[in-house]
Amino acid sequence: MKKLIFTLCAVVCAVMFSFDASAQDQEILRLKDGTEIVGIIERLPNGGARVTDINGDTFVFAADEIALITNAEQKAKQEKAEKRKKSGYAGIVEAGIGYSFNRGVYFSAGMINAYKFSPYFYLGVGVDFRTTSMWDGYYYEYTSQSFAVPVYLHLRYSILGGRQNNKVSPFIACNIGYDVTTNAGMLCEPYVGVEIKNLKKGTIWLAFDLPAYIGGSGFMDIGLKLGWSF
Repeated sequence: MKKLIFTLCAVVCAVMFSFDASAQDQEILRLKDGTEIVGIIERLPNGGARVTDINGDTFVFAADEIALITNAEQKAKQEKAEKRKKSGYAGIVEAGIGYSFNRGVYFSAGMINAYKFSPYFYLGVGVDFRTTSMWDGYYYEYTSQSFAVPVYLHLRYSILGGRQNNKVSPFIACNIGYDVTTNAGMLCEPYVGVEIKNLKKGTIWLAFDLPAYIGGSGFMDIGLKLGWSF
């Protein structure tokens, strides 16, 4: 009886060790088209690789087809690092030019401190400094100039922002806030644009905006913004 129990324990340990060794031997080969194959990988002298997958099938790939060879632990660490990169603090600086239907041409510059919840969605707080010029329709001339300083909540959604290897994405955004200097009233500023991402230092974007001020000396503008997200 003792001999039978000892034999069974030995068999179980051997099977478990075999499975563990097999799992440790397996690696992940990722091709440049995004395909991943899990199996035992043999590096070839020409830079290519021979892969035997979990079904026992063997594949050979040339060096120029292979993007990465890694194991499960390294992949998990890489995915965790990429996830951290895709979320967290995001700074946005922007400059713009526009036309106010009752105040004439204006210029703006602003800064937004945002949190990036995913590659798609930003939420933050921003402040702009905008020149304003009062237009006298009777004399056809500018009669006064001042600064507007709107403080606002910034919401942004990048439509294709999370897609791998996609460098260009349209986006929509909206600023909701209040001008604290000229009594222009509540600000609602939707805009739509395109961003060029995956740059080493951040993302460049261009957008059209329609700032509307409600209450106070309310008016509506149309503008063009150029910005940089980092």
